[in-house]
Amino acid sequence: MPTLLLTGATGYIGGHTLQHLTLTHPEWSITVLLRTESQAKIISNQYPTSRIKIFVGSLKDLELVGKCAAEADVVLQLSSSTNLTTSEIIISHMSQPQLQTHHGKKLFIQLSHLTALSNTSTTGYGSPSSTIYHDSPSNPSKENITHHFPPSSPEHAIIATGNEHGVSTAILCPSLIYGVGQGPVRKRGCTVPYLIEAVMKRGRGFTVGEGRNVMSCIHITDLSSALTTLVEHNFPQNSKSLTHPPSTSGFYFLASSPPNNDISFNEITTAIVNNCRARNIIQSTEIERLSPGQAAQIHPWAPMLWGANCRGFSDRLRELGWEARGRGLRESLDEMVEFEVGLLKGQREELVGTWKTDVAIVAEEAVCCF
Repeated sequence: MPTLLLTGATGYIGGHTLQHLTLTHPEWSITVLLRTESQAKIISNQYPTSRIKIFVGSLKDLELVGKCAAEADVVLQLSSSTNLTTSEIIISHMSQPQLQTHHGKKLFIQLSHLTALSNTSTTGYGSPSSTIYHDSPSNPSKENITHHFPPSSPEHAIIATGNEHGVSTAILCPSLIYGVGQGPVRKRGCTVPYLIEAVMKRGRGFTVGEGRNVMSCIHITDLSSALTTLVEHNFPQNSKSLTHPPSTSGFYFLASSPPNNDISFNEITTAIVNNCRARNIIQSTEIERLSPGQAAQIHPWAPMLWGANCRGFSDRLRELGWEARGRGLRESLDEMVEFEVGLLKGQREELVGTWKTDVAIVAEEAVCCF
């Protein structure tokens, strides 16, 4: 039975993953690291303390982080405020001897971010790109996401640190994440919710350029199940073998569906506009074609959030038996619009951050999409 350390438990991805783990594997021991006592109270009220161990402190508190990591078989680094030094400290402490025995290798999982693989065509934002990523180590073509990260990148440094300390390190690169989260605090991501909010506030739809840029997508529940699959593979249930399972180290692309079922931002915007018009939130189904500069006046990261491409195959996860079961983006938009309507009416402001126009804050959230 593995012991897990999870960071980012009050975030969109971390919170939903915590909920997923407690439902699918109640036998696993989970420790969460939270920034404040108020966050700790929220988590302790929702989850029995016998199942969730809580530590309060910052990821900058390297002594505390190291202590928590040393006691963990698996670390799920799902916080948006991480940095390379923290990740290296975690991995180095995970390599220290542990009292309990287990049949799996220590495992460190870190999420990359959507913009890490986002790309534009030669004609700029709002146009489709021919790049389709894959993650299979047996196919070393230039579209393999391993080659997309330069050798000096933090991602490669994390994997090198894992190799040095004998810890499996998995870098997960999600495509567009969607769906209303079920975690204890934050329920929304960035890309689609911010677009829904912008359409409702402007009273009409828009795209960056022609809106023909295309995204692979992954439902938040499928992302959480992908994380769970990696842990399950590393620690086979009821395994009596002393042989470690094949290494889970390396890069993974996360998408619920193959690229032939991807969606353009023109399709996303059209669906949002029609949904809002049916609710009488907006009065027009007009969709404006904005230049990147005009779109950036709506949101400073609009060109990258809503004008880029990111497509690919999740070969490695499917080889481990992972299957996407969440509803598609098209089928999830009604629930997502309903949630944003509630936010604008002030019904759920305690659950998420309000619309932010401060560029520095928005930049961090947009980059991490957590």
